[in-house]
Amino acid sequence: MSSAYLTSDDMTLIERLLREIREEGPERNFDRETAAAWFLIQQIEKGSTGEIVLREKLAKHVDLHNALDPGKQ
Repeated sequence: MSSAYLTSDDMTLIERLLREIREEGPERNFDRETAAAWFLIQQIEKGSTGEIVLREKLAKHVDLHNALDPGKQ
């Protein structure tokens, strides 16, 4: 990556992907959303910028996070 900063396009992509996994209502899991945001930032910093690839990686990350959350079982 040529820059250490996320671009506005990167941020828009992150928000779009987070919106897809966001839970509705007052019971939203902010820990999961924060972990997902950091995961996406790290992936973009490593050079992954394709939306389809990031969506697939995020789905696996969320599945793992849910599997490790005792409240989801």
